[in-house]
Amino acid sequence: MKLKENDRIVSFLSIKKEEKNGKLLVVSEKGYGKLVKIKDFRLQKRAGKGIRLAKISEKTGEISFVLKVKDLEKDLLLISQKGLMLKTTLKEIPTLSRNASGVKLMRVEKDDKIIGGSLL
Repeated sequence: MKLKENDRIVSFLSIKKEEKNGKLLVVSEKGYGKLVKIKDFRLQKRAGKGIRLAKISEKTGEISFVLKVKDLEKDLLLISQKGLMLKTTLKEIPTLSRNASGVKLMRVEKDDKIIGGSLL
């Protein structure tokens, strides 16, 4: 995959045909998140340059992680570098476009960041 100078790969997911109607959960270092429809992404081939996943800014920070979501009835557990945790339900997270920044899921201090999350 050919990347531009400042581009980087954050996550790599394999999507099966039957998962095409699912969603991706995208969470940034500064606590912003959103759900994105998988069908909003086109298929990438060998010479692909990747697809923009989110609008990155000073406000949102870099993308921390991306997860496949099959069931919106599940809960999301977020954890910060300093060990703070937040549990929320996926139903409360809006489905937005690929270019949107997302909504604030968790407040983090200036010297902290989201380092991971898990679906429960």
